[in-house]
Amino acid sequence: MRAVDLEIYFTFSVDELKSEMQAGKYNNLRTFEYGYMNGGIQADEPQFVSTWYTNRWNKVSESSKLPSGPPGPYDAHSEWARFSATCMYFGAELIDAKRRMLGQIESTVPIGLIQSAVGGTQIESWMPSGARAQCSQLDPQGGSGGLSGLYNAMVAPFLNYSVSGWLWYQVSCACCVFSRLRVVVSLSRSVSVPCFVDVWA
Repeated sequence: MRAVDLEIYFTFSVDELKSEMQAGKYNNLRTFEYGYMNGGIQADEPQFVSTWYTNRWNKVSESSKLPSGPPGPYDAHSEWARFSATCMYFGAELIDAKRRMLGQIESTVPIGLIQSAVGGTQIESWMPSGARAQCSQLDPQGGSGGLSGLYNAMVAPFLNYSVSGWLWYQVSCACCVFSRLRVVVSLSRSVSVPCFVDVWA
């Protein structure tokens, strides 16, 4: 899960990774796109069962073969091309690491990557409502997504999943509210991010 708008399509080594995936190097890697980086949904209460989004798991050795249009409209890109670069490269590296540990023996257990992301959002939007009591540095308005709005709609549906770990990658918008309040950005985020981790754990 992430909040920075960088699709795999725009990375420097995308052609190399795409060729490797098409050749079946990462045959056990699966992706699931929940929402999309340029927009998402919000909710006032946790949505433990999602009915708004009907997508499916994709096998990267197949989805990477789908054509993708030039930079421009979001829908011009295939699901593979618009998937989170951070998430995709992490999944590929995880399989490479497992392969090194197992002595080139391919694991039969698939690795699934779920992208639940909206670019340009603040960390407060991705925290549950109870986080305000634990994290005094939060923006009480919750930023552009409202406090807990994105958590309720885009994280809560996965609370009953067996998830081994999650990624959080955010830069620019995390600084906006603290700049307005004239608080040292690095200090503010160093306090809020550990609190975010504690709340999610």
